[in-house]
Amino acid sequence: MMLLWLCVLLLIQFSFLRVQASIQCGVRQIKVRRLLTNGYDIQPGDYPWHSAIFHLKPKREYVCGGSLISPRAIVTSAHCVTLPNRNAVRNADELLVKLGLYTLLEDTESVQEHSIARATTHEAFTHEAFQNDIALLITQSQINFNSYVHPVCLPKRSFLRSAAPGIVLGWGYTEDMKVANVLRAASAPIVSHRECRESNMDAYSSLLDETMFCAGWRNGTNPCNGDSGGGLFMQTNSGRWILNGIVTVTAANRQNENACSTSDYTVFVDVAKYVTWIDQQLPIRPDNNSGNEHCLEIGRWGGVAWNDAPCNFKLNFICEYVA
Repeated sequence: MMLLWLCVLLLIQFSFLRVQASIQCGVRQIKVRRLLTNGYDIQPGDYPWHSAIFHLKPKREYVCGGSLISPRAIVTSAHCVTLPNRNAVRNADELLVKLGLYTLLEDTESVQEHSIARATTHEAFTHEAFQNDIALLITQSQINFNSYVHPVCLPKRSFLRSAAPGIVLGWGYTEDMKVANVLRAASAPIVSHRECRESNMDAYSSLLDETMFCAGWRNGTNPCNGDSGGGLFMQTNSGRWILNGIVTVTAANRQNENACSTSDYTVFVDVAKYVTWIDQQLPIRPDNNSGNEHCLEIGRWGGVAWNDAPCNFKLNFICEYVA
Protein backbone atom coordinates (compact mmCIF):
# COMPACT_ATOMS: atom_id res chain seq x y z
CA MET A 1 0.00 0.00 0.00
CA MET A 2 2.85 2.38 0.86
CA LEU A 3 4.47 1.74 -2.53
CA LEU A 4 1.12 2.44 -4.23
CA TRP A 5 0.81 5.80 -2.46
CA LEU A 6 4.38 6.64 -3.46
CA CYS A 7 3.61 5.86 -7.09
CA VAL A 8 0.53 8.10 -6.96
CA LEU A 9 2.57 10.95 -5.47
CA LEU A 10 5.24 10.50 -8.12
CA LEU A 11 2.63 10.60 -10.89
CA ILE A 12 1.27 13.85 -9.46
CA GLN A 13 4.77 15.31 -9.28
CA PHE A 14 5.61 14.16 -12.82
CA SER A 15 2.41 15.80 -14.13
CA PHE A 16 3.29 19.07 -12.39
CA LEU A 17 6.83 18.96 -13.71
CA ARG A 18 5.65 18.40 -17.26
CA VAL A 19 3.59 21.59 -16.98
CA GLN A 20 6.55 23.51 -15.54
CA ALA A 21 8.91 22.10 -18.17
CA SER A 22 6.59 23.35 -20.93
CA ILE A 23 6.89 26.96 -19.74
CA GLN A 24 9.30 28.99 -21.84
CA CYS A 25 11.82 31.21 -20.10
CA GLY A 26 12.20 34.88 -20.94
CA VAL A 27 8.64 35.33 -22.22
CA ARG A 28 6.29 37.95 -20.79
CA GLN A 29 2.53 37.69 -20.84
CA ILE A 30 2.11 41.38 -20.03
CA LYS A 31 3.29 43.89 -22.61
CA VAL A 32 5.60 46.79 -21.80
CA ARG A 33 4.03 50.23 -21.67
CA ARG A 34 5.23 53.45 -23.25
CA LEU A 35 8.94 54.14 -23.61
CA LEU A 36 10.43 56.92 -21.51
CA THR A 37 13.77 58.71 -21.81
CA ASN A 38 16.51 56.13 -21.12
CA GLY A 39 14.01 53.70 -19.61
CA TYR A 40 10.59 52.12 -19.38
CA ASP A 41 7.45 53.06 -17.52
CA ILE A 42 7.36 49.91 -15.35
CA GLN A 43 4.08 48.26 -14.41
CA PRO A 44 3.43 45.03 -12.48
CA GLY A 45 4.37 41.99 -14.55
CA ASP A 46 6.54 43.81 -17.09
CA TYR A 47 9.65 41.95 -15.93
CA PRO A 48 8.32 38.95 -13.96
CA TRP A 49 11.74 37.44 -13.25
CA HIS A 50 12.98 40.30 -11.10
CA SER A 51 12.98 39.48 -7.38
CA ALA A 52 13.66 41.26 -4.11
CA ILE A 53 16.10 39.82 -1.57
CA PHE A 54 15.71 40.63 2.12
CA HIS A 55 17.95 40.15 5.14
CA LEU A 56 16.02 38.99 8.21
CA LYS A 57 18.77 39.68 10.77
CA PRO A 58 19.51 41.88 12.63
CA LYS A 59 16.27 43.29 11.19
CA ARG A 60 14.11 42.63 8.16
CA GLU A 61 15.19 44.91 5.33
CA TYR A 62 15.43 44.96 1.55
CA VAL A 63 19.03 44.69 0.34
CA CYS A 64 19.30 43.55 -3.28
CA GLY A 65 17.64 42.42 -6.44
CA GLY A 66 17.84 39.02 -8.08
CA SER A 67 16.70 37.11 -11.17
CA LEU A 68 14.49 34.03 -11.23
CA ILE A 69 15.94 31.31 -13.50
CA SER A 70 14.07 28.13 -12.46
CA PRO A 71 11.23 26.94 -10.19
CA ARG A 72 13.55 27.09 -7.17
CA ALA A 73 16.58 29.22 -8.10
CA ILE A 74 17.42 32.94 -8.04
CA VAL A 75 20.71 34.41 -9.27
CA THR A 76 22.11 37.45 -7.46
CA SER A 77 25.40 39.03 -6.35
CA ALA A 78 27.60 37.27 -3.82
CA HIS A 79 28.09 40.45 -1.79
CA CYS A 80 24.30 40.54 -1.25
CA VAL A 81 24.29 37.29 0.73
CA THR A 82 27.60 37.46 2.61
CA LEU A 83 28.44 39.12 5.90
CA PRO A 84 29.72 42.73 5.70
CA ASN A 85 33.39 42.91 4.73
CA ARG A 86 33.65 39.14 5.00
CA ASN A 87 33.37 36.28 2.52
CA ALA A 88 31.28 34.12 4.87
CA VAL A 89 27.83 33.31 3.46
CA ARG A 90 24.85 34.24 5.62
CA ASN A 91 22.78 31.43 7.07
CA ALA A 92 19.86 30.49 4.84
CA ASP A 93 17.36 31.38 7.60
CA GLU A 94 18.64 34.97 7.48
CA LEU A 95 17.50 35.38 3.87
CA LEU A 96 14.12 35.79 2.19
CA VAL A 97 13.06 36.36 -1.41
CA LYS A 98 9.92 37.98 -2.79
CA LEU A 99 8.73 37.55 -6.36
CA GLY A 100 5.94 39.29 -8.25
CA LEU A 101 6.70 42.40 -6.21
CA TYR A 102 6.13 45.86 -7.67
CA THR A 103 5.70 48.21 -4.71
CA LEU A 104 8.52 47.45 -2.28
CA LEU A 105 6.52 48.09 0.89
CA GLU A 106 3.22 46.60 -0.26
CA ASP A 107 2.44 42.91 -0.78
CA THR A 108 -0.32 42.44 -3.35
CA GLU A 109 -1.98 39.18 -4.41
CA SER A 110 0.73 38.68 -7.05
CA VAL A 111 3.56 38.50 -4.49
CA GLN A 112 5.14 35.17 -3.55
CA GLU A 113 7.37 35.00 -0.48
CA HIS A 114 9.88 32.16 -0.18
CA SER A 115 12.32 31.09 2.50
CA ILE A 116 15.78 30.03 1.40
CA ALA A 117 17.07 26.47 1.74
CA ARG A 118 20.60 27.17 0.54
CA ALA A 119 22.74 30.14 -0.47
CA THR A 120 25.88 29.45 -2.49
CA THR A 121 28.48 32.00 -3.55
CA HIS A 122 31.24 31.48 -6.08
CA GLU A 123 34.23 29.90 -4.38
CA ALA A 124 36.59 32.57 -5.75
CA PHE A 125 34.54 35.59 -4.64
CA THR A 126 36.21 38.17 -2.41
CA HIS A 127 34.81 41.44 -1.07
CA GLU A 128 38.13 43.15 -1.71
CA ALA A 129 38.16 42.70 -5.50
CA PHE A 130 34.46 42.09 -6.27
CA GLN A 131 35.49 39.45 -8.79
CA ASN A 132 33.28 36.37 -9.25
CA ASP A 133 30.50 38.33 -7.54
CA ILE A 134 27.74 35.82 -8.16
CA ALA A 135 25.51 33.72 -5.91
CA LEU A 136 22.64 31.28 -6.25
CA LEU A 137 19.69 31.06 -3.85
CA ILE A 138 17.67 27.84 -3.68
CA THR A 139 14.19 28.26 -2.21
CA GLN A 140 12.66 25.82 0.25
CA SER A 141 9.42 25.56 -1.72
CA GLN A 142 8.43 25.50 -5.36
CA ILE A 143 7.88 28.86 -7.06
CA ASN A 144 4.63 29.04 -9.01
CA PHE A 145 4.88 30.63 -12.44
CA ASN A 146 2.19 33.04 -13.66
CA SER A 147 1.87 36.41 -15.38
CA TYR A 148 3.72 38.15 -12.54
CA VAL A 149 6.33 35.48 -11.69
CA HIS A 150 8.24 33.91 -14.57
CA PRO A 151 11.87 32.87 -15.18
CA VAL A 152 14.33 34.65 -17.45
CA CYS A 153 16.62 32.72 -19.80
CA LEU A 154 20.31 32.18 -19.14
CA PRO A 155 22.65 33.04 -22.01
CA LYS A 156 24.59 30.44 -23.90
CA ARG A 157 28.24 30.12 -22.96
CA SER A 158 29.18 31.70 -26.30
CA PHE A 159 26.54 34.44 -26.05
CA LEU A 160 27.40 37.55 -28.08
CA ARG A 161 25.95 40.79 -26.80
CA SER A 162 24.26 43.05 -29.30
CA ALA A 163 24.87 46.77 -29.64
CA ALA A 164 21.36 47.49 -28.39
CA PRO A 165 21.07 48.71 -24.78
CA GLY A 166 20.02 46.29 -22.08
CA ILE A 167 17.44 46.96 -19.38
CA VAL A 168 18.36 47.32 -15.69
CA LEU A 169 15.74 47.06 -12.92
CA GLY A 170 15.69 47.89 -9.24
CA TRP A 171 14.34 49.57 -6.15
CA GLY A 172 17.68 51.28 -5.62
CA TYR A 173 18.35 54.80 -4.44
CA THR A 174 16.71 57.56 -6.43
CA GLU A 175 18.10 60.99 -7.30
CA ASP A 176 17.41 62.22 -3.75
CA MET A 177 19.20 59.15 -2.26
CA LYS A 178 16.04 57.43 -1.04
CA VAL A 179 15.06 53.84 -1.83
CA ALA A 180 12.49 53.76 -4.62
CA ASN A 181 9.12 52.44 -3.48
CA VAL A 182 8.10 51.17 -6.93
CA LEU A 183 10.18 49.13 -9.34
CA ARG A 184 12.10 51.30 -11.78
CA ALA A 185 13.95 50.56 -15.00
CA ALA A 186 16.54 52.20 -17.20
CA SER A 187 18.25 51.34 -20.45
CA ALA A 188 21.98 50.63 -20.21
CA PRO A 189 24.21 50.52 -23.30
CA ILE A 190 27.32 48.37 -22.98
CA VAL A 191 30.70 50.10 -23.33
CA SER A 192 34.18 48.71 -23.92
CA HIS A 193 36.62 47.96 -21.10
CA ARG A 194 38.87 50.70 -22.43
CA GLU A 195 36.15 53.35 -22.38
CA CYS A 196 35.07 52.24 -18.91
CA ARG A 197 38.60 52.39 -17.47
CA GLU A 198 39.37 55.75 -19.03
CA SER A 199 36.14 57.22 -17.66
CA ASN A 200 37.38 56.73 -14.08
CA MET A 201 40.90 55.36 -13.76
CA ASP A 202 40.84 55.46 -9.95
CA ALA A 203 37.79 53.22 -9.73
CA TYR A 204 38.10 50.92 -12.72
CA SER A 205 41.73 50.67 -13.86
CA SER A 206 42.52 47.55 -11.81
CA LEU A 207 39.00 46.24 -11.27
CA LEU A 208 37.85 44.96 -14.66
CA ASP A 209 38.65 41.51 -15.98
CA GLU A 210 37.26 39.20 -18.67
CA THR A 211 34.39 38.05 -16.42
CA MET A 212 32.96 41.59 -16.20
CA PHE A 213 31.62 44.30 -18.47
CA CYS A 214 30.55 47.93 -18.08
CA ALA A 215 27.25 49.49 -19.07
CA GLY A 216 25.11 52.52 -18.39
CA TRP A 217 25.02 56.23 -18.97
CA ARG A 218 26.97 59.05 -17.36
CA ASN A 219 23.96 61.34 -17.03
CA GLY A 220 22.53 60.19 -13.70
CA THR A 221 20.51 57.30 -15.14
CA ASN A 222 22.34 54.38 -13.57
CA PRO A 223 21.96 51.62 -10.97
CA CYS A 224 22.68 52.74 -7.42
CA ASN A 225 22.78 51.35 -3.87
CA GLY A 226 20.03 48.76 -3.55
CA ASP A 227 20.18 47.74 -7.22
CA SER A 228 23.02 45.26 -6.65
CA GLY A 229 22.22 41.69 -7.59
CA GLY A 230 19.64 42.73 -10.15
CA GLY A 231 20.07 41.82 -13.79
CA LEU A 232 20.85 43.52 -17.05
CA PHE A 233 18.46 41.97 -19.55
CA MET A 234 18.62 41.87 -23.33
CA GLN A 235 15.96 40.71 -25.77
CA THR A 236 16.95 38.26 -28.50
CA ASN A 237 15.70 38.28 -32.08
CA SER A 238 13.23 35.56 -31.10
CA GLY A 239 11.69 37.89 -28.51
CA ARG A 240 12.96 36.08 -25.43
CA TRP A 241 14.74 37.91 -22.64
CA ILE A 242 18.23 36.87 -21.53
CA LEU A 243 19.99 37.55 -18.21
CA ASN A 244 23.12 39.16 -19.62
CA GLY A 245 24.70 40.69 -16.52
CA ILE A 246 24.39 41.14 -12.75
CA VAL A 247 24.89 44.53 -11.09
CA THR A 248 28.02 44.26 -8.95
CA VAL A 249 29.70 47.63 -8.32
CA THR A 250 29.89 51.26 -9.35
CA ALA A 251 32.16 54.12 -8.40
CA ALA A 252 31.62 55.98 -5.14
CA ASN A 253 30.13 59.44 -5.14
CA ARG A 254 32.94 61.99 -5.01
CA GLN A 255 31.13 64.07 -2.39
CA ASN A 256 29.87 61.13 -0.33
CA GLU A 257 31.83 57.87 -0.36
CA ASN A 258 28.88 56.01 1.19
CA ALA A 259 26.74 56.82 -1.84
CA CYS A 260 27.08 55.69 -5.44
CA SER A 261 28.08 57.87 -8.35
CA THR A 262 25.36 58.19 -10.96
CA SER A 263 27.78 59.85 -13.38
CA ASP A 264 29.96 56.75 -13.79
CA TYR A 265 29.43 53.47 -15.58
CA THR A 266 28.27 50.38 -13.67
CA VAL A 267 30.23 47.11 -13.58
CA PHE A 268 28.32 43.89 -14.25
CA VAL A 269 29.15 40.21 -13.87
CA ASP A 270 29.14 38.61 -17.32
CA VAL A 271 26.62 35.80 -16.75
CA ALA A 272 27.64 33.87 -19.88
CA LYS A 273 31.00 33.21 -18.20
CA TYR A 274 29.25 31.51 -15.26
CA VAL A 275 26.58 29.34 -16.91
CA THR A 276 28.57 26.16 -16.17
CA TRP A 277 28.99 27.19 -12.52
CA ILE A 278 25.25 27.91 -12.23
CA ASP A 279 24.36 24.53 -13.72
CA GLN A 280 26.63 22.80 -11.21
CA GLN A 281 24.83 24.44 -8.27
CA LEU A 282 21.27 23.71 -9.37
CA PRO A 283 19.66 20.78 -7.55
CA ILE A 284 17.19 20.48 -10.41
CA ARG A 285 19.94 19.99 -12.97
CA PRO A 286 22.07 17.15 -11.61
CA ASP A 287 25.65 17.16 -12.85
CA ASN A 288 27.12 13.66 -12.82
CA ASN A 289 30.69 14.97 -12.72
CA SER A 290 30.24 17.20 -9.70
CA GLY A 291 28.69 14.76 -7.25
CA ASN A 292 25.62 16.89 -6.55
CA GLU A 293 23.03 14.46 -7.90
CA HIS A 294 19.86 13.89 -5.92
CA CYS A 295 18.19 10.98 -7.67
CA LEU A 296 15.19 8.89 -6.79
CA GLU A 297 16.01 5.25 -7.44
CA ILE A 298 12.91 3.13 -7.92
CA GLY A 299 12.57 -0.64 -7.99
CA ARG A 300 16.18 -1.67 -8.52
CA TRP A 301 16.15 -3.71 -5.32
CA GLY A 302 12.39 -3.78 -4.86
CA GLY A 303 12.34 -0.53 -2.89
CA VAL A 304 12.72 3.22 -3.18
CA ALA A 305 15.77 5.20 -2.08
CA TRP A 306 17.51 8.53 -2.66
CA ASN A 307 21.14 8.26 -3.65
CA ASP A 308 24.00 10.16 -5.24
CA ALA A 309 24.95 7.62 -7.87
CA PRO A 310 25.43 8.83 -11.47
CA CYS A 311 22.02 9.60 -12.90
CA ASN A 312 20.24 10.59 -16.08
CA PHE A 313 18.39 13.90 -15.92
CA LYS A 314 14.63 13.28 -16.26
CA LEU A 315 11.81 15.85 -16.32
CA ASN A 316 13.79 18.61 -14.60
CA PHE A 317 13.73 17.09 -11.13
CA ILE A 318 13.51 13.28 -11.07
CA CYS A 319 16.48 11.14 -12.13
CA GLU A 320 16.93 7.42 -12.51
CA TYR A 321 19.88 5.20 -11.75
CA VAL A 322 22.32 4.39 -14.55
CA ALA A 323 24.03 1.00 -14.19
